[in-house]
Amino acid sequence: MLKRGRNTKFKKFLPFVFVVLGVLFLFLIWAIASWILKSQGNHALPNPIEVLSALFALLFTSSSLKTYLDIGWTLYRLFLSFIFAFIFGLIFGIIAGLFPLFERFFSPFVLLLKTIPTVAVVMLLTGLFTGISYRDFASYIPVILGWVIIFPLIYEAIKKGFQEVNKETKEALTLEGATYKILTVKDVYLPSAAPYMLLSFLQSLGLGLKVIIMAEVLAGSSVGYGLGIAIMVSRDLLEMDELLAYCLIAILLIAITDTLLCLARKALRERFPFLKKNRK
Repeated sequence: MLKRGRNTKFKKFLPFVFVVLGVLFLFLIWAIASWILKSQGNHALPNPIEVLSALFALLFTSSSLKTYLDIGWTLYRLFLSFIFAFIFGLIFGIIAGLFPLFERFFSPFVLLLKTIPTVAVVMLLTGLFTGISYRDFASYIPVILGWVIIFPLIYEAIKKGFQEVNKETKEALTLEGATYKILTVKDVYLPSAAPYMLLSFLQSLGLGLKVIIMAEVLAGSSVGYGLGIAIMVSRDLLEMDELLAYCLIAILLIAITDTLLCLARKALRERFPFLKKNRK
């Protein structure tokens, strides 16, 4: 019994051990690649120790205030994108979930948002607003791009949640003439949509963060602060160790978000078994 308990505990931590081994393996490949390049006179790829030293300097020295401002501004833009995407996603998702014809009418717009290249959106926005208080507007280009990515996720989740209300409930509501009443939406439809909404929220955070950092790089220095701007400035100054250190910060933020997503997804699927059939 004792040995079986130890084996169970070992199996429980085995995935984590392999994740750590995978990370160490990546650092080993990185160190070897850096050594090979430097032996050829190419110093474009610093070794892991140099990058970790730069990371420590960015986070834990007297000059680290700018780093935290960059992180704060990127997260602030993510927050704005998420809030606006949630508001519009909630409104249009409810309407599409209740009225199938509106869903058909609105589907080309959602398809456009899903398929349009993000780089094209940034280029279009910078072109449209060049010369019109561009510096003030540029800071919000990443917010708009984040909204473009996050809105379809939240819209689809809310719409699907409303459509998943079982047929018997819908028929009962129709007989009582309560299908479109506000209390019905609040007490029947929204609880059905809630698990899908929560999953879409978590999925959108990780994806939105990646897109916003990319948009900060593409929008240029007029954006002001942000991890994307810090990466761009480090590239222009050829400070590759600092550039990769900022990349590590972004990776850590995304990894934390993805870890929370995995934990939340597992908890939601245990709480709501019907979500398991929607696993992608």
